[in-house]
Amino acid sequence: MSHQFRPGDLALVISASAGCEQNIGMVVEVVEVECPAVDPYPICVRGEGMMGRFAGGGQAFPVNSNWCRPAQLMPLRGDFEPEQQKAKEAEPCA
Repeated sequence: MSHQFRPGDLALVISASAGCEQNIGMVVEVVEVECPAVDPYPICVRGEGMMGRFAGGGQAFPVNSNWCRPAQLMPLRGDFEPEQQKAKEAEPCA
């Protein structure tokens, strides 16, 4: 599943790097989006109480913002209702 995140979007953290699992379930704001074809962690997000680590590992520490992979986030905009359910509800009653 591919999402087009933009600065200002809200997202839910659905997975995190080892040591930063406490970020899962947090609502974050997308701050910056780099080129995903070049950078494996192209999305910069910020959220209250976020934890982060340096790229080489080590102990997690509080951060103001953090870089994520798109697969680590679920967008909190748009319509999330499954297409089949929408189609079923659109059928006229007989």
